[in-house]
Amino acid sequence: MNNKYLDQIIHDLKNPLSSILGLSDLLDKKCSATDQTSKEIIRRIHHHAIFSLKLVNDLLDLEFLNRKNFSIEKQPTDIEELAEKTINNHLLLAADRNIAIAKRIHKNFRLYLDSLRMEQILNNLLNNAIKYSPPGSKVVLHTDDYNGFFYFKITDNGPGLKKEDQIRIFEPFTKINHSSEEQCEGSGLGLSIVKKLVELMHGELFVESEENHGATFIIKLKMEAVE
Repeated sequence: MNNKYLDQIIHDLKNPLSSILGLSDLLDKKCSATDQTSKEIIRRIHHHAIFSLKLVNDLLDLEFLNRKNFSIEKQPTDIEELAEKTINNHLLLAADRNIAIAKRIHKNFRLYLDSLRMEQILNNLLNNAIKYSPPGSKVVLHTDDYNGFFYFKITDNGPGLKKEDQIRIFEPFTKINHSSEEQCEGSGLGLSIVKKLVELMHGELFVESEENHGATFIIKLKMEAVE
């Protein structure tokens, strides 16, 4: 299908999905607290609408990133502030799952980065780390620098990845089967979008993992420190 028409279809899906989300919220507020059957139906409608809207947004992101005129907008970025903002974005989710988030900043640099896109990257990786980690565990956002490169690393205590899945996981629409139904949910586009963004920054994204021993996702960028 022509990309022009695909783009239009994706955009046209956003409005009805947003309406479904709004209406399901309204129904939930008006529904009697004692009517648990109706509340469960509304909850499922809301859940599937959120999933569908995220899929649409991911498709839009992927299509946008593949355009020739897409550009990275670098600006001086405080690494400590970026890490703190990313963690704050996930405090409620982590608390709901009884997961601690730790921050280990090797040195507080100011680097030339596209701060909005880097926040998008870190948000995706941290969200995944929380989703895949068991209750009572910890995820860590840490940084490092050596040999002229700067590293963001996010470590979880999840099920880990088989060797053959550690490259495949970055391919579009790839889902790795895990025991939890919730963990299997998703468009399979998030990590491919993250990888594309990192590559547009002339960086590398890879994972270090052993099955049943968690995973560490690593972003490697050329050091461009602000003087």
